[in-house]
Amino acid sequence: MKGNRSIWSGAISFGLVNIPVKLQSAVQEDTIDFDMLSKDDLAPIKYARIDSKTGEEVAYK
Repeated sequence: MKGNRSIWSGAISFGLVNIPVKLQSAVQEDTIDFDMLSKDDLAPIKYARIDSKTGEEVAYK
């Protein structure tokens, strides 16, 4: 398995009891999605692609 190797290994001891410990690195990816909302009803605001010459909406391709 990729990324499963420990960077440090050791033991924690409490008196006569030893507990083996391994330290592994981890990566967590998070993304935040910001949407503009209307003040009146909190509906998402959409962006339209408008042709500046004709004034018509252009489809996304």
